[in-house]
Amino acid sequence: MVIETIIGAAEVSLSLLELALKAKGALIAPKNDDFLNYDTSYLLGVYAEETSISHYIPYSELISLYPESKKVKIETNARKFLYHPRNQEWARISDLGFSKLIESKRVKNNEGAIRLQKTREDEEEITLSLQKASYFDQCKSNLILDWVDGTEDRISLRLLLRGVYGGSLPDLNDRSMANTIGIASLIYYREGDEYIPYMVKRVQKVGVFPGGVHCTSSGVAKWPSNSTDDSFENFFTTHMYSELEEEVGLTKDDIEELVPIALCREFSRGGKPQIFFSGFTNLSKKQLIEKRVKAQKTIKDMNLWPEIEQKKWYHSEIVLNTDELLGSIKKHKITLEGVASLYYGIKYLQRRE
Repeated sequence: MVIETIIGAAEVSLSLLELALKAKGALIAPKNDDFLNYDTSYLLGVYAEETSISHYIPYSELISLYPESKKVKIETNARKFLYHPRNQEWARISDLGFSKLIESKRVKNNEGAIRLQKTREDEEEITLSLQKASYFDQCKSNLILDWVDGTEDRISLRLLLRGVYGGSLPDLNDRSMANTIGIASLIYYREGDEYIPYMVKRVQKVGVFPGGVHCTSSGVAKWPSNSTDDSFENFFTTHMYSELEEEVGLTKDDIEELVPIALCREFSRGGKPQIFFSGFTNLSKKQLIEKRVKAQKTIKDMNLWPEIEQKKWYHSEIVLNTDELLGSIKKHKITLEGVASLYYGIKYLQRRE
């Protein structure tokens, strides 16, 4: 029965992924944004020297984390990251773009974030070298790469980077790029003999991927309060659990398994690192709805920043079955991060089989 439900889950996820990919990027949301370009054909063309994880999914894989075969070692830099504009033109565009992003009210709080400086991998272990940065550091770089000031030259930060790196992503430790690490998870729930990916819809006023169908939960990895604990779980997995609880109400006890699948770099945000997680919950659809309602009430009562749609989607489509998800993706379109999460979710399910 377990193997049958896993096969069913892989088929469900595969149908969703195929829907997005067969449309050759037409179902990616949004197409046009003042700050970032999400067009898959454009991104794959800009970074033609990079190897994407799959056709029409503009991410490159740095490190595979599943199945777990190597120890992940964390090294931390004692010095806080200092954002350093590449030149005067970069500083001008960065300052103006950042101001416009703040004015858009799509970003709000400045918090401590985790920057990836470099990675090393040998036969026995993987080493991640990390440095404390801030959320606003990425707002001045990775999150505004395609903003232009309206002049005839229409110069963007992405265009300036292309002049340096050509068709490749910038170096991880380029100080003009924050390269803070994002975390994203796709949780599966059971309905009958199938596991269904629990997907949500993003609000419009959010820093990245506004308005699209998205993975279960995502965010920027926050610098932990106790950085002396140099475990992967302390730096990333613990925060992934907290994002799941805040956004959809799933606690650690609600989740049967949550595992990191891969560390990637995203083309849209200029090589911003991203860790993808996948997992299962044994909660019923009814229980998921109850958890989600409670989480949304908490966000409202505490005046927190909502990232998930609370109105039409929230009331009528809070937890969707396969057919409803297919219809919703056709209607609302899916985010780049949502597509990549489905891609890695399938790998996770197939390996569990």
